[in-house]
Amino acid sequence: MVFFFNAVSRVILEMMRQVIRGLSVALAAWCGLGHAVTGPNVIVEYHNTLLDHYFLAILPNEIGTIDGGQAGPGWVRTGETFLTEDYGLWTAGPQALRFYGSYDIGPNSHFYTNIPAEYQMLRQIEAETPPGVRKWHYETAGFPAGLVGPTGCAVPQVYKVPVYRLYNDGMARGIDVNHRYTKRQEVVAEMVAKGWVLEGPVFCVIQ
Repeated sequence: MVFFFNAVSRVILEMMRQVIRGLSVALAAWCGLGHAVTGPNVIVEYHNTLLDHYFLAILPNEIGTIDGGQAGPGWVRTGETFLTEDYGLWTAGPQALRFYGSYDIGPNSHFYTNIPAEYQMLRQIEAETPPGVRKWHYETAGFPAGLVGPTGCAVPQVYKVPVYRLYNDGMARGIDVNHRYTKRQEVVAEMVAKGWVLEGPVFCVIQ
């Protein structure tokens, strides 16, 4: 029986490593394109049916890598998308900043925020946490996104649709941490019914 569970654990670990390696390929492609892309920025949501993780893909090369199966097994489109500002205007306003967990020990997930205090807290934790301990690592600016104000989107003339962040409560449930981002209240209700925790609106998009 012990041998059986150890064998299963090795299979699951190898599957997660394949997914991580695949996403690394996608991220390398994404970083290679940089700011050269122009035109509206469509962000595509994916769900990994093996890990029950959600992921936002940003640039066309990144999306193509995942759609082509090069990001590891299990990734499928959910049908959810966001529209943000032209990449040519990326440096002109606030951005959703992208973090990733520790490569070997996790969390095997991405995290987005454009809340200044939250960003600074995560960078401080990253700097103070020793190697070998799970933490979030800052990757790069993810995509243009408006700030959330006390009564809604702070710049509703451009960024008028709030995006809500949900947490799978992985720490308490003993599973890998993951977050989902959605602009639709129906999705919020669906995820809360599954035990996910609503963390509130964290940034705004065009639509």
